[in-house]
Amino acid sequence: MNVINDLRNINFSADPTVTAVGIFDGVHIAHRRVINTAAELARSLGARCCVFTFDTKSVSTKGGTPLLTEDEKLRRLENSGAQTVVSLDFSLLRDMQPQSFVNDILLSNNALGSRVIVCGKDLRFGKNASGDIQLLETLCAKAGVTVTALELIHSGGEIISTTRIKKLFENGECEKANELLGEDICYTLPVTHGNEIGRKMGFPTINQAFPKGLFLPRFGVYCSKAVIGGKVYLGVSNIGVKPTIGRNSPCIETHIFDFSGDLYGESVTVSLKSFLRTERRFESRGQLFEQIAEDKRRAQEYFNSNK
Repeated sequence: MNVINDLRNINFSADPTVTAVGIFDGVHIAHRRVINTAAELARSLGARCCVFTFDTKSVSTKGGTPLLTEDEKLRRLENSGAQTVVSLDFSLLRDMQPQSFVNDILLSNNALGSRVIVCGKDLRFGKNASGDIQLLETLCAKAGVTVTALELIHSGGEIISTTRIKKLFENGECEKANELLGEDICYTLPVTHGNEIGRKMGFPTINQAFPKGLFLPRFGVYCSKAVIGGKVYLGVSNIGVKPTIGRNSPCIETHIFDFSGDLYGESVTVSLKSFLRTERRFESRGQLFEQIAEDKRRAQEYFNSNK
């Protein structure tokens, strides 16, 4: 997949382009439907499937901290069918009038040169989000460009949105949140050195520090999976600040079942499957040891029941 981060590098005029437009901050099942639709239309037209979006960090102030890192967002966009992703710094286009955004970016042969645009019916664009789907359709009709605007998707009587998914994670409703995402929430982060207390207690763990500014689910213990060398391992993870031991910044600490080896410095993908309990402080390391053993037992029970 080709990723473009600079307006000066956009020139698709030689190829017909079907463009999916949106923030796609969660790449959840509603977002995926937009991109899947664009990909299917592109195949039928012999065109390129392009996603126009904004860099994760540059739009974080619009909806709080991002649910996904930029790398994870790009991975999910590619898996949804994107061949090219134009991911720009939002501040560069913040003050662009909606008509200019459509004509000069989406439609211009000096930029995306879109022949078809796919989006959700709630799309807003341009300065102060003043542009809407009606304006987009009007401007595109003048240029002979088709707009495919998809209805919003509901689940359980509510619209599927990244904000809703975040609230589910904050409430510990991990399985429902993953269902709406379309795949498990996961973190691909380097393994760092910890205090090795888990190893001394017979429960070796890997520690991974969260990057600043990333949305974090409810602090606590989760049934999890880790991908190491292309192989999937079951495990149990704690997200938080490890109050019994003491840590200033949040991390994810994972005990991986049936694995032994040195992973320091390697990037490991850990996905969260189900919430077990909230994070808490224990009066002694002995109590912590007993709880970790119980957490492992419950996680194994979960995986035995959810094969």
